[in-house]
Amino acid sequence: MQASELMTKLHGIDIYAGFDATQYPDDIQGWNSEHPLLQEAIRVIRPGLVIEVGVWKGASTIFMAEQLRTAGLESAVLAIDTFLGSITHLMRPESRTALAPHHGWPQLYFLFVANVLRRKLQDYVVPLAQTADTAFQLLRQMDLRPQLVHIDAAHDHESVARDLSNYYSLLAPGGALVGDDFTTSWPEVVWAATEFAHRNHLTLQQHSGKFLLQKPNA
Repeated sequence: MQASELMTKLHGIDIYAGFDATQYPDDIQGWNSEHPLLQEAIRVIRPGLVIEVGVWKGASTIFMAEQLRTAGLESAVLAIDTFLGSITHLMRPESRTALAPHHGWPQLYFLFVANVLRRKLQDYVVPLAQTADTAFQLLRQMDLRPQLVHIDAAHDHESVARDLSNYYSLLAPGGALVGDDFTTSWPEVVWAATEFAHRNHLTLQQHSGKFLLQKPNA
């Protein structure tokens, strides 16, 4: 699916039109963003639609979009985030500052859009400023089926379990779901991912802090 088609479906307009990226700093800081598992998944699956749940400043979104561009694919990355920060960010003063609040309202979304434009990836990335739950309901009603999903949103067990259940159900047969922070530092992520894989009789593959679940073809 081309990003322009997805943009029209979700927004009805080009949200990048008239946006001045020079108003925002070039700040693409992230964690474990340029992971070889994401690169390999795109190389093997050649997805038409990628969904990322949990975007922050867009480091992994941009990395995946660059892989799509390099592969010559006319595909889109749908970047889903509230851009308001998680409980982890809100509890840390340095992370609250990173949200770039303006009179109390985080400007992270605009920083993300600027990062995309600065790298000329607007033909690959479509942002959706929404909760994971509401975005899931919208995508389900629109019958949008990604071939690759990257989950990196809230890290508590309940939220991770819900995101896995929701977005795995959207995944096209033969597609892959990749999750971040499968480490001892985030035990509830490990718990939720392991539990989900066991319940659904899936093989959970671990790769340097990320995990992968492959959806059967039938």
